[in-house]
Amino acid sequence: MTELEEAQAPSTSPSRLAELATRRGDVALEEALAANPSTPLGDLEALAEAHPQAICNNPLWSVLLLEGVPEWGAYPNLMLALLESPEVA
Repeated sequence: MTELEEAQAPSTSPSRLAELATRRGDVALEEALAANPSTPLGDLEALAEAHPQAICNNPLWSVLLLEGVPEWGAYPNLMLALLESPEVA
């Protein structure tokens, strides 16, 4: 399985996705990580500024919109993606 396939697979462990998130510069890999519901919140935060649409397409996004995120202030890029999300507008 390639790194891109791992990044796209919801069954990939959060720890492996976090490891993949340390690799910067591969736009396809970053977008796949941003759209994966198993990617840890901290990594989604790091990806949100560059890939807000992928974050909004992440199935986890609906859960975050409904339940909220504890301490949204710790995730300013996710908060910005939320504010710009078409589901909120």
